[in-house]
Amino acid sequence: MNYGSRQKTHALHDTTRNEVVWMFAADSATEPSTSVVWNYRWGVWYEREWTFSSAVQLETSTEAAVLIGGSSSLTAGGIAYELWNSNTFNGVGFDAQWMTKTLYGVSDQGQPVPAYQKRFRWADLLFKTNQDVDITV
Repeated sequence: MNYGSRQKTHALHDTTRNEVVWMFAADSATEPSTSVVWNYRWGVWYEREWTFSSAVQLETSTEAAVLIGGSSSLTAGGIAYELWNSNTFNGVGFDAQWMTKTLYGVSDQGQPVPAYQKRFRWADLLFKTNQDVDITV
């Protein structure tokens, strides 16, 4: 994190996806350039390619959680984006983030089985797209 730009660090609590996203200026950047996510539902950390100078979760009359992010570009400033609303970010396609976690079997007492037992890997693929969007997995 760029200590000189620490005052621009902020977090977004995404209750729909059970995540907290921290956005901060990394290396020599003066505006937020990196995002780190803690998904408390699955217990995993990962990096997300979001660079918003501000972000907020709002409610509307029809939706319980709408995420709005403000552009961190000083040249494009003033642009606000509704997150998770399309398949592009500012006209450029974005890559999804692979997220996975080890699942352990459960003992008769409901406790996780130790590591020497079988482990399972899985992926949850969740998509919200328009009908004319192609998705490759």
